Amino acid sequence: MISSVLQLSRAKNLPWSEVKEMAKEDYEYWFGRSKSFLLIVNTH
Repeated sequence: MISSVLQLSRAKNLPWSEVKEMAKEDYEYWFGRSKSFLLIVNTH
């Protein structure tokens, strides 16, 4: 078994507009993937 330790960087203080844009992009990506998955599951 391979084990490694990762260290996260400190959180950045981003402007709200940038945080909102990142959240919107994540939502659109994951919601789109889930819709595709459900369409495939429901047709089989």
